[in-house]
Amino acid sequence: VQYHRDHETVPPKLLSAFETSLHTRYEVIQRVREKVAASRALLDDFESEDEWEVSSNHEHFTIGWKQFAGSPLHKVRMEGLVDCNLFAMISLLMEIDMYTEWVPNIAGKGLVLANEVELLSKISKVGFFHFGLPWPLQDRDMLVLGYGVDLLAEGGKILLVLKNLEEHKDVPTPGGGITRVKLHAGGVLFQSITEKTCHVSYIFNVDPQLAYMPSWLLNFLMKTFAGAVWERMSSHAQAIDRAPEGKYAQRMKERPELYNMLKKRLVTAQNLSSIL
Repeated sequence: VQYHRDHETVPPKLLSAFETSLHTRYEVIQRVREKVAASRALLDDFESEDEWEVSSNHEHFTIGWKQFAGSPLHKVRMEGLVDCNLFAMISLLMEIDMYTEWVPNIAGKGLVLANEVELLSKISKVGFFHFGLPWPLQDRDMLVLGYGVDLLAEGGKILLVLKNLEEHKDVPTPGGGITRVKLHAGGVLFQSITEKTCHVSYIFNVDPQLAYMPSWLLNFLMKTFAGAVWERMSSHAQAIDRAPEGKYAQRMKERPELYNMLKKRLVTAQNLSSIL
């Protein structure tokens, strides 16, 4: 590369910096494209009724499933109405370290540790989860990247995309018999219905790395666990809605930049008179 005016060669340091800048921008564009593609695919899955089979109808929610390409384990979808505002529901899922308070356990086994590993932005973070399993099964852990997509202009919706991570610089490689599970598909679609009601849909396909357990049993256990998660999730979101001075309210005070931004966006987009 030459300066045509002075007929001088571009200094190597300047050329190197230019090439680095181009490479960085290319990587950013590629990550954006990947996120857009993943978001579109997940939203299509939520809005499509093709191939989904109803597994069970409950009073407040429905569990469905369909085959997941390349796996005997089903992709599971839960959906239903929750009697709380959208802000309360999102707040519940934002506070990863509090998941142990509402994700169901059985005989003291289940989710025993949940940590926010890295906050990438206001709407993107990495979470780490450790699951204790009953003997003779060994414990499992999981690393997940989650990021939000603002669809409030499209019917008052917010999409949460969940992506499996194999490793993270701040999380040790599993050892001592612990196995890292794989999240092949995952996400949550929120939709505000009224100031006190929201519609929530979950989709997930998880491989717990239990090859010796028959797939029909794993599919049954996943759907059963999904139903238990829904019951606990909805009851705790309703509690947040009714308790303006509870633990989550305190966390909101500790993170005013995040929650004020979220509250303002919801009020503006939905033309609501108030939230909380």
